[in-house]
Amino acid sequence: MQIPRIFQLSGETNANQRLLAKKILKDLEPGEEITLIVSQEETVKEVQGWAQAQGLVVSSPKKKQQWQWEFTIRRPIEVKATAQVGGTGGRGEGVGEKN
Repeated sequence: MQIPRIFQLSGETNANQRLLAKKILKDLEPGEEITLIVSQEETVKEVQGWAQAQGLVVSSPKKKQQWQWEFTIRRPIEVKATAQVGGTGGRGEGVGEKN
């Protein structure tokens, strides 16, 4: 079970909220999810845009109180394509065979 990570940034200035959010997001591991709480809708929009540009998955923000928005951000797990080693491409041309 993963322990939820919630970062309450609404006590900071808007500039600090954005800087702290970006620093937190840079350290996210694949599959890790965090919840951010900020005090300005413009901060939500800026952080969402930046996170999406970095390939992160962002939830829709929820207004919790008059000056409080909450949203989650997750770094997807990277799935790497694997090449078939020694494959013949379906042509029956294995190693050591002559055509």
